[in-house]
Amino acid sequence: PVVISCFGRDINVSSDRLHVWSVQESIKEADQIIVTNQDLANQIDSKGNSGKCIILPMPIDLPKLDINNYHKTNKVMNILTINSCFKEDKNIDLLIKATSNLNKIHLFIAGADDHPTKKNEIRLKQLVKTLNMDDKVTFTGYLNREQVFSQLQASDIFVDARKFSNFSSVLIEAMYMKVPVICSRNKFSLEIFQNDENRLFDINNANYLSEIINLCRNENYRQDLISRQDIWMKNHLEIFEPNKHFNKILNIYKELTYDYRITKRKY
Repeated sequence: PVVISCFGRDINVSSDRLHVWSVQESIKEADQIIVTNQDLANQIDSKGNSGKCIILPMPIDLPKLDINNYHKTNKVMNILTINSCFKEDKNIDLLIKATSNLNKIHLFIAGADDHPTKKNEIRLKQLVKTLNMDDKVTFTGYLNREQVFSQLQASDIFVDARKFSNFSSVLIEAMYMKVPVICSRNKFSLEIFQNDENRLFDINNANYLSEIINLCRNENYRQDLISRQDIWMKNHLEIFEPNKHFNKILNIYKELTYDYRITKRKY
């Protein structure tokens, strides 16, 4: 049996024809496709693969997360964004622009550019330089899991500015660790936050993002964001528990292999 896990980034790639062909052929051959949310399932179904998708959010590494250290804003507010790559659809440019006019902040950009020429990292660093933000922005480079958790602990707010509604496990981890989360308005964030104007911003609105970040200096504002995150996590945390996630995947394979033995299909 062929089982594919799709986190969304591959579906949203359209400029690389070889990549697009590879995705289309893989989906065609798949018996089941594990996706992280309903939006991805709809995108795949629209390509003529209806009925193959199983919605299963990525697990989070709960045992490694320490939520005992509460984050209080110091003299300088630490803003964190973590991305799997630096492509333009991650919208890091907008976050840099949104923080360019704010005082007493420091922006930490975690992750690495996966382009062989590092053209995206070069673009972002040039923007930082153009806006005279060298002393306000740190590119951390790639972070392993323990480093991600440490960076979250040291942060006052977490910002996810992506343009597309791919699933973000780091966003869930930030919420679990009681870091106030601000994110772009997309189908994935709307599933969690509905129309929470106190934390959601349009993907092209740097000014509004800047306003929200500035409001997060207020402890009551931050606490309100955290309290509403806690309500959502209380109702949904179970679906991100690793063992239950792995058992569901195991059951997918068990059911498929049983079906193959009964029908004697070749693979």
